[in-house]
Amino acid sequence: MTDNAEQPTLDQWRMLAAVVDCGGFAPAAEALGKSQSAVSYGVQRLQDSLGIALLTTQGRRSVLTPDGEVLLRRARHLLEESTALQRLAGNL
Repeated sequence: MTDNAEQPTLDQWRMLAAVVDCGGFAPAAEALGKSQSAVSYGVQRLQDSLGIALLTTQGRRSVLTPDGEVLLRRARHLLEESTALQRLAGNL
């Protein structure tokens, strides 16, 4: 990641996880309540900010690259912690 690159956001990681979990951009967009173009753009900006490909296309499916597998596994922990923090804040 270069010094002037945009920092990845939790929402971008959430979009990537949804694409993987839902099996594609269209179902991920539906699950997230976003347009397909917004999800595609968000994932592309995530890849651009990291400077690596996280997804590759196999037939009509988008699948994680080996780098994507490692990073998404770690990002899922961040997403879980973010949700836990929001719940905790709601109970304070």
